[in-house]
Amino acid sequence: MTYRPLNETETAQLQQNGCRAESWENIQVSEAFNPSRVQNVDFYGTVKIGALNETCTIHDGIKKPSGLYNSHIQDCILHDNIYICDVNYLSNYEIQSGVVIDHVSVIMVCGESSFGNGTRIEVLNEGGGRELLIFDRMSAQFAYM
Repeated sequence: MTYRPLNETETAQLQQNGCRAESWENIQVSEAFNPSRVQNVDFYGTVKIGALNETCTIHDGIKKPSGLYNSHIQDCILHDNIYICDVNYLSNYEIQSGVVIDHVSVIMVCGESSFGNGTRIEVLNEGGGRELLIFDRMSAQFAYM
């Protein structure tokens, strides 16, 4: 996906929507960016935002417009049509399209992380010695084999 800097009209609308940024020059958006769907968000560091023009299913069929609402976001890449609402602190993440994050205190990565990749686990093996190495694309079917 390609990103561009905010234009003056978008920056003004974000400010009117109660948004603040450490530096507006560090906020980049896709061509389909919709600033009306970003409200009361504080931006820190470099943030890239995709299209926000569809609805997201929040829970049990409840639909809301995609967007960023009442949150603090730092150094993130936010792909298309996500819903982030009432997140006290989101830092150093790449959020894929269609993801919903609602009413969360802190989601952050500090320093280098593998998220379990490379961790050896014992699965249904009482005798030991045949550990399974976790990797990011592992499925239950692959692990079974």
